[in-house]
Amino acid sequence: SGVSHKRTNNFQKALEKFYQVIQFEEGTIEALDKARAYTEISSIYQTLGNYEKAYKQQMQGLLIFEVKKDSLGIANSHYNIGTIFYYQLQYRKALESYQTAKNLCDLLGIDHTIYSCLAAMGTVHAKLELPEESLDYNRRSLELAERLNYKTGIAYAKGNIANNLITQNNYAGAEVFYQEAIQLKKELGDIYGVIGNKVELAQLYLKWEKALKAKQYLEESLVSAKELNSRGRQSDIYKNLALVHDQ
Repeated sequence: SGVSHKRTNNFQKALEKFYQVIQFEEGTIEALDKARAYTEISSIYQTLGNYEKAYKQQMQGLLIFEVKKDSLGIANSHYNIGTIFYYQLQYRKALESYQTAKNLCDLLGIDHTIYSCLAAMGTVHAKLELPEESLDYNRRSLELAERLNYKTGIAYAKGNIANNLITQNNYAGAEVFYQEAIQLKKELGDIYGVIGNKVELAQLYLKWEKALKAKQYLEESLVSAKELNSRGRQSDIYKNLALVHDQ
């Protein structure tokens, strides 16, 4: 039930259901189910921009996964912790967590999580101003996603490669990749992801001195971000709208 509410972006109802899971008494529920509930709660708080709560909840889940020696749960936890560090701008710590997750998944042969790690490491290397390394990771992630026919992965890889193309001043190429990513995410119902790519596309239009197009995408994104009650996304959009009006 919690997962269903989460997928329809009804985050408050999803939190209510997941908290009910972790409140079961010891012995009445599998410990790993509680760990997965902690992970889901962490993911929601991350989406809502409450990174302190996201970190605490994921650490609770990680402790259980470690006690139960659940390798996949441990790998996913390190990946999620890396993402929390990323949004707190702690890029070196994020990279360490992503590398830990990837090392485990390489041993386990879990391709979908390997894809996630490659994509995340591509994004972190871009933030660390290492464009060649970033593009290499992003291309590897796109190739793996296409081989797996993993549409969500393809969408995110295309968005990441668009970011790389901007650093090469290939604005037209970046625009194409962003539009393809946005369309795929719309088809998948990934509203949060659509908002992110629209904000990035608006930033591209600002660089390209197309402020009116940037304004259009940011205003569309703001409506969606308010519907999701995502404080992190709203903050980012307002900053960019200020730049649009300045231009």
